[in-house]
Amino acid sequence: MGTNYQTVLLAAEYPAVERAVAELRAEVLVAPVGEQRWAVIPRDRGDDASRAEVLGRQLSWRARCPALAFQVDSEVMLAQVFRNGRQNHEYVSDVAKLVEWSQDADGQFVRRIDGVVIAPEAPTPAGPSGADPEPFVPFGAGRVDPELLAGVLRGPAPHGSAPEQHVAILRALHLEPYPLTRGFHDPGLNQVPGVRYLTGQPG
Repeated sequence: MGTNYQTVLLAAEYPAVERAVAELRAEVLVAPVGEQRWAVIPRDRGDDASRAEVLGRQLSWRARCPALAFQVDSEVMLAQVFRNGRQNHEYVSDVAKLVEWSQDADGQFVRRIDGVVIAPEAPTPAGPSGADPEPFVPFGAGRVDPELLAGVLRGPAPHGSAPEQHVAILRALHLEPYPLTRGFHDPGLNQVPGVRYLTGQPG
Protein backbone atom coordinates (compact mmCIF):
# COMPACT_ATOMS: atom_id res chain seq x y z
CA MET A 1 0.00 0.00 0.00
CA GLY A 2 1.52 3.34 -1.06
CA THR A 3 1.82 6.54 0.89
CA ASN A 4 -0.93 9.10 0.41
CA TYR A 5 -1.67 12.12 2.57
CA GLN A 6 -2.78 15.75 2.41
CA THR A 7 -1.87 18.44 4.92
CA VAL A 8 -1.77 22.23 5.20
CA LEU A 9 0.95 24.44 6.70
CA LEU A 10 -0.13 27.79 8.16
CA ALA A 11 2.10 30.68 9.19
CA ALA A 12 -0.05 32.40 11.82
CA GLU A 13 -0.72 32.89 15.50
CA TYR A 14 -2.74 30.04 16.95
CA PRO A 15 -5.93 32.00 17.80
CA ALA A 16 -6.30 32.92 14.13
CA VAL A 17 -5.97 29.25 13.16
CA GLU A 18 -8.55 28.12 15.72
CA ARG A 19 -10.99 30.85 14.68
CA ALA A 20 -10.64 30.01 10.98
CA VAL A 21 -11.24 26.29 11.61
CA ALA A 22 -14.32 27.13 13.69
CA GLU A 23 -15.72 29.32 10.92
CA LEU A 24 -15.24 26.52 8.41
CA ARG A 25 -16.67 23.87 10.77
CA ALA A 26 -13.74 21.69 9.73
CA GLU A 27 -12.67 18.49 11.52
CA VAL A 28 -8.89 18.61 11.77
CA LEU A 29 -5.86 17.96 13.89
CA VAL A 30 -3.62 20.96 14.48
CA ALA A 31 -0.03 20.54 15.64
CA PRO A 32 2.86 22.99 16.07
CA VAL A 33 5.76 22.47 13.66
CA GLY A 34 7.73 25.66 14.45
CA GLU A 35 7.22 29.03 16.05
CA GLN A 36 3.81 30.25 14.85
CA ARG A 37 3.84 27.49 12.25
CA TRP A 38 1.02 24.95 12.29
CA ALA A 39 0.25 21.67 10.58
CA VAL A 40 -3.45 21.28 9.82
CA ILE A 41 -4.37 17.67 9.08
CA PRO A 42 -7.91 17.23 7.70
CA ARG A 43 -9.97 14.14 8.36
CA ASP A 44 -10.31 12.06 5.21
CA ARG A 45 -13.98 11.58 4.46
CA GLY A 46 -13.38 10.37 0.91
CA ASP A 47 -15.63 13.03 -0.59
CA ASP A 48 -13.12 15.61 -1.83
CA ALA A 49 -9.93 14.63 -3.63
CA SER A 50 -8.68 18.21 -3.32
CA ARG A 51 -9.42 18.71 0.35
CA ALA A 52 -5.95 20.14 1.16
CA GLU A 53 -6.28 22.59 -1.73
CA VAL A 54 -9.75 23.66 -0.61
CA LEU A 55 -8.76 23.86 3.05
CA GLY A 56 -5.59 25.80 2.32
CA ARG A 57 -7.44 28.30 0.18
CA GLN A 58 -10.18 28.86 2.77
CA LEU A 59 -7.87 29.01 5.78
CA SER A 60 -5.60 31.54 4.08
CA TRP A 61 -8.62 33.78 3.61
CA ARG A 62 -10.22 33.35 7.00
CA ALA A 63 -7.01 33.40 9.06
CA ARG A 64 -5.49 36.15 6.89
CA CYS A 65 -2.23 34.23 6.69
CA PRO A 66 -0.14 32.36 4.12
CA ALA A 67 -1.12 28.72 3.63
CA LEU A 68 0.82 25.94 1.93
CA ALA A 69 -1.26 22.91 0.92
CA PHE A 70 0.46 19.57 0.31
CA GLN A 71 -0.83 16.58 -1.64
CA VAL A 72 1.66 13.74 -1.56
CA ASP A 73 1.73 10.14 -2.71
CA SER A 74 4.61 7.74 -3.20
CA GLU A 75 5.67 9.23 -6.53
CA VAL A 76 4.75 12.90 -6.70
CA MET A 77 4.28 15.90 -4.44
CA LEU A 78 2.05 18.89 -5.20
CA ALA A 79 2.40 22.05 -3.10
CA GLN A 80 0.19 25.12 -3.52
CA VAL A 81 0.76 28.49 -1.87
CA PHE A 82 -2.32 30.53 -0.99
CA ARG A 83 -2.63 34.11 0.20
CA ASN A 84 -5.94 35.82 0.96
CA GLY A 85 -7.83 32.93 -0.59
CA ARG A 86 -5.93 32.97 -3.87
CA GLN A 87 -3.31 30.60 -5.18
CA ASN A 88 -0.12 32.41 -6.14
CA HIS A 89 2.30 29.51 -6.63
CA GLU A 90 2.29 25.81 -7.45
CA TYR A 91 5.09 23.28 -7.19
CA VAL A 92 5.11 19.78 -8.68
CA SER A 93 8.02 17.52 -7.79
CA ASP A 94 7.93 15.66 -11.15
CA VAL A 95 5.47 16.63 -13.87
CA ALA A 96 6.10 13.34 -15.68
CA LYS A 97 4.01 11.65 -12.98
CA LEU A 98 1.01 13.76 -14.03
CA VAL A 99 1.02 12.68 -17.68
CA GLU A 100 -2.10 10.72 -18.64
CA TRP A 101 -2.47 8.58 -21.75
CA SER A 102 -5.76 8.08 -23.58
CA GLN A 103 -7.14 7.33 -27.04
CA ASP A 104 -8.62 10.04 -29.22
CA ALA A 105 -11.51 9.65 -31.65
CA ASP A 106 -9.15 8.23 -34.30
CA GLY A 107 -7.83 5.57 -31.96
CA GLN A 108 -4.48 7.30 -31.54
CA PHE A 109 -2.88 7.46 -28.11
CA VAL A 110 -2.36 11.00 -26.85
CA ARG A 111 -0.70 12.45 -23.76
CA ARG A 112 -2.35 15.01 -21.51
CA ILE A 113 -1.48 17.04 -18.45
CA ASP A 114 -4.45 18.58 -16.60
CA GLY A 115 -6.57 17.80 -19.65
CA VAL A 116 -4.27 19.66 -22.06
CA VAL A 117 -3.01 17.58 -24.99
CA ILE A 118 0.77 17.42 -25.48
CA ALA A 119 1.72 17.76 -29.14
CA PRO A 120 2.92 14.43 -30.63
CA GLU A 121 6.29 15.92 -31.60
CA ALA A 122 6.91 17.42 -28.15
CA PRO A 123 8.98 15.54 -25.56
CA THR A 124 7.18 14.25 -22.50
CA PRO A 125 7.55 16.85 -19.73
CA ALA A 126 9.66 15.69 -16.82
CA GLY A 127 11.26 17.04 -13.67
CA PRO A 128 10.03 19.63 -11.21
CA SER A 129 7.99 22.73 -11.98
CA GLY A 130 7.67 25.77 -9.75
CA ALA A 131 10.96 24.98 -7.99
CA ASP A 132 11.55 28.63 -7.05
CA PRO A 133 12.39 28.80 -3.32
CA GLU A 134 11.10 32.35 -2.84
CA PRO A 135 7.39 31.46 -2.30
CA PHE A 136 8.39 28.86 0.32
CA VAL A 137 10.85 30.92 2.38
CA PRO A 138 8.16 32.81 4.39
CA PHE A 139 6.91 29.48 5.76
CA GLY A 140 10.26 28.71 7.35
CA ALA A 141 10.93 28.95 11.07
CA GLY A 142 14.10 30.96 11.46
CA ARG A 143 16.63 31.80 8.79
CA VAL A 144 16.17 29.76 5.60
CA ASP A 145 18.99 29.18 3.12
CA PRO A 146 17.35 29.78 -0.30
CA GLU A 147 20.09 27.93 -2.19
CA LEU A 148 19.77 24.86 -0.01
CA LEU A 149 15.99 24.95 -0.35
CA ALA A 150 16.23 25.38 -4.12
CA GLY A 151 18.45 22.32 -4.37
CA VAL A 152 15.93 20.21 -2.48
CA LEU A 153 13.01 21.50 -4.56
CA ARG A 154 14.82 20.70 -7.79
CA GLY A 155 15.47 17.14 -6.69
CA PRO A 156 15.87 14.42 -7.51
CA ALA A 157 13.78 13.00 -4.68
CA PRO A 158 15.79 10.83 -2.26
CA HIS A 159 15.39 7.20 -3.35
CA GLY A 160 12.77 8.40 -5.85
CA SER A 161 10.35 8.95 -2.97
CA ALA A 162 8.10 12.03 -2.94
CA PRO A 163 7.43 11.69 0.83
CA GLU A 164 11.19 11.70 1.50
CA GLN A 165 11.56 14.80 -0.63
CA HIS A 166 8.73 16.42 1.32
CA VAL A 167 10.60 15.72 4.56
CA ALA A 168 13.78 17.22 3.11
CA ILE A 169 11.90 20.39 2.09
CA LEU A 170 10.38 20.76 5.56
CA ARG A 171 13.78 20.32 7.20
CA ALA A 172 15.25 22.99 4.91
CA LEU A 173 12.48 25.25 6.28
CA HIS A 174 13.49 24.28 9.85
CA LEU A 175 10.08 22.74 10.50
CA GLU A 176 9.16 19.53 12.33
CA PRO A 177 8.23 17.16 9.48
CA TYR A 178 6.20 14.51 11.28
CA PRO A 179 2.77 16.21 11.59
CA LEU A 180 2.92 17.49 8.01
CA THR A 181 3.71 14.06 6.58
CA ARG A 182 0.95 12.01 8.19
CA GLY A 183 -2.74 11.41 7.63
CA PHE A 184 -5.44 12.20 10.18
CA HIS A 185 -5.66 8.62 11.50
CA ASP A 186 -1.92 8.10 12.06
CA PRO A 187 -1.70 6.91 15.70
CA GLY A 188 1.62 8.67 16.21
CA LEU A 189 -0.04 12.08 15.93
CA ASN A 190 -1.57 11.55 19.38
CA GLN A 191 1.95 11.68 20.82
CA VAL A 192 2.95 14.95 19.14
CA PRO A 193 3.42 17.67 21.80
CA GLY A 194 0.75 20.35 21.54
CA VAL A 195 -1.50 18.52 19.08
CA ARG A 196 -5.14 19.62 19.22
CA TYR A 197 -8.30 18.06 17.84
CA LEU A 198 -10.69 20.69 16.46
CA THR A 199 -14.15 20.00 15.13
CA GLY A 200 -15.21 23.52 14.28
CA GLN A 201 -18.34 22.92 16.31
CA PRO A 202 -19.49 25.07 19.22
CA GLY A 203 -18.08 23.78 22.50
